[in-house]
This record gives sequence, structure tokens and C-alpha cells, in this order.
Amino acid sequence: MACSPDMAAPPAQPMSRAAGSQTHREIGRQTDLVRTAGALQTVLLIAIGVVLLLLAAVLLRGLA
Repeated sequence: MACSPDMAAPPAQPMSRAAGSQTHREIGRQTDLVRTAGALQTVLLIAIGVVLLLLAAVLLRGLA
């Protein structure tokens, strides 16, 4: 039920807004954590690829 500007808000509405705001912040924090984890995963995969390429180069030089 929407309240017009000249009507007093029901007492539960401010609490409901506060709970909604808190939930919104928690979802935002979780989203940031997932983004950070994804970026870290990408960096680690690139690092693994570089190490594998260096290992292959060392092995090929050793065999030559």
C-alpha cells in the first residue's frame, strides 16, 4: 500500500526500509567478493600458464 506524502507512514515501514537497505548492502558485498574471486582466479590461471611456458622452454633447451 503506497502512502501519499501527507499521510503518516506506518510504524513498520522505516524498519522495513532499513532491513531492505541492509540486505541490499549485503548483496553488494557478496557481489564484490565474487568479482574479486573471479579476478584472482584469472590472475592465477595466467600465472600458471606463464610458469608452464617457462618450464617447457627450460625442458626444450635441456633436450637440445
